[in-house]
Formats: sequence, structure tokens, C-alpha cells
Amino acid sequence: MNNGAYFYVDQNNGLWIDLDYVTDADEIRAAMAERGHCTHDTDLDELKVSSIFGALAQAFYRKPRLDLAGFIAARDDCLRYNLDMQAVADYLGWLEIGLGLDRHWSVSYFEDAYMGQYASRVAFAEHRVEELDLLAGVPCKLRRCFNYFAYANDLFESDFYMSQNGHVFDTAYA
Repeated sequence: MNNGAYFYVDQNNGLWIDLDYVTDADEIRAAMAERGHCTHDTDLDELKVSSIFGALAQAFYRKPRLDLAGFIAARDDCLRYNLDMQAVADYLGWLEIGLGLDRHWSVSYFEDAYMGQYASRVAFAEHRVEELDLLAGVPCKLRRCFNYFAYANDLFESDFYMSQNGHVFDTAYA
């Protein structure tokens, strides 16, 4: 189980649910009703979450609620398009915490913004210099003088964001 949550109506009557296989909120209500934690008629708004694990699930959690529909859509897109769930979670966290934007999920926005995972900001800067061939025509002796650390600082000042997990996003696509 990579993503899970403890759903409850009252704190003492709850159930751990594996979110990796849930297709809708009715499944959660049915599982809880089957174990006597609620009825099949329980309003879904009454279901709360006290504990959660998994990076993607946490990206859709606001105590005591989980945006289950948003989680399911993002999870299914990760599986369908072979996206890294941690990268998607980092992207959603960056949008909300870093930029103060609402949690909106879009595969195309993610793919436009996502630059990959790197060991450091300097490693990303080195990749950009090579990818864009920025030092083409510069003599070898002068290339050795290029300051990748300073270039990385410039890149991440406003053009790119790097998560704690090393996932890099282009801020132009936020």
C-alpha cells in the first residue's frame, strides 16, 4: 500500500483504507458500513480522515478531509501516463504552498512544468548548459571558468523550482 488513510465518523470507529485501489467514495462508505463503522446511507461529508500516508494522498489532504476525487484523478493519471507519483505530489505541493494556488491537477500542466529529477541545483544547471549548448564556440580553457553554481542560483531565483526530492519545475508553467 503506497497511499492510505484512516477514515472515521467518530474517532473510535474507523478503518484504514488502501487508496491505491479505491475507485470512488462509495467504496469507502461500503467498506466502513460492512464493518459497522457507519451505515450505507451515511453522508460522505461525515467521513473524516485522521491519518494519511503516501506522498500523493498527502497532497490532497486537508485535515480532516481528503479530496478523494482529486486524488483518484491524479493517481489514475500517474498510472495511465507512467508519471512519478512523488513528482506529481511535489508539483501539487509547490503550486499550493509555494505559489498559493488552488490544487488543480492537469497532466498537461504537469508535463509542461516538469523538468526531471536532479541531485542538486548545480546538476540541473550543468544539464541545462549542455542541453542548450550554451557554451558552444567558447574555447575549452574559458569553458572551465564557467561558474555553474552562480548559474544555478540565477536559474532558481525565479525561473525554476526544485523540491526537497530533487524534482525540478519550470515556473513559467505554474
